[in-house]
Amino acid sequence: MDEIPLKTPGATVNATAGKRRSGLRAAAGHGRRWSRRGFTLVEMLAVIVIIGILVALISAAAVAARRQAWIAAIGAEIGQLDQAVRTYKANFGDYPPDFTDAAATQRHIRRAFPRYTGANPPQQLPANADPTTALPFWLAGPAPDHNGFCADPTNPFDTTINPSRIPPLFDFQTERWKRAAFKYYPPPAKGMSSRDDPYIYFRAKVLNTGEMGYDATLQVVNNVNGGPVVPCRDMRVVTAMGSAHCNPQSFQIRCAGLDRKYGNQEHFPPDSRYPDHQYDDMSNFCRGTFESAM
Repeated sequence: MDEIPLKTPGATVNATAGKRRSGLRAAAGHGRRWSRRGFTLVEMLAVIVIIGILVALISAAAVAARRQAWIAAIGAEIGQLDQAVRTYKANFGDYPPDFTDAAATQRHIRRAFPRYTGANPPQQLPANADPTTALPFWLAGPAPDHNGFCADPTNPFDTTINPSRIPPLFDFQTERWKRAAFKYYPPPAKGMSSRDDPYIYFRAKVLNTGEMGYDATLQVVNNVNGGPVVPCRDMRVVTAMGSAHCNPQSFQIRCAGLDRKYGNQEHFPPDSRYPDHQYDDMSNFCRGTFESAM
């Protein structure tokens, strides 16, 4: 008679545990197969769209950052030029002329250089003397090296006769200075217009009305992109003769802005009469661009 095997409690437990392990391995296998599934087309498109949006945001932020950096650099340089002109007045008794009035230039030379014995006006003045050449000449001295006026008070304009110099009042960067033309240009802006127009300097004067200001019929620059350029009026200040000029007692330094193109409107702050290319002009009477004053 055959013997019937007896099921012990331990054997039952082992069998049950084995079934559980087999179930867990099967479940794990199913999980691994699911995790290897690729992205769907919709998921891929969503990722591409998100990446495109991020790239656009970063690019726009980079352009805005470059623009603000350039505006800050120009603002700082205009401030330095402004201070150099004021130092010139402290040294020589008056602000330098802007070459729009020959008689005013001669009077200034007699006052600033009272011991000068040469021709007036001196032959060392720029051949193209106008508001675009005034700052480099008066702040850095005459040709050929533009390294300050001669220290000889009887002939400060002839730097070939005496090596001693009165130091320049502004450090003009050689790569931005067309020395033969006595013009100085703003620092280049990467990715912006390649057309360059130089800084412009207007000197306030006594007008026929007896007020201090500027004469737009004489103080005008035509040979620049977007011109003619004339001194600006401050529409927020009204006098008996109309709107007052900006900086009526001193001078205006102008910059063509990021597009390197001057505007031809004289009123400030901007309004609907402004051409598009004038909103980014800059000056020593305005913090930032003209548009920032709106």
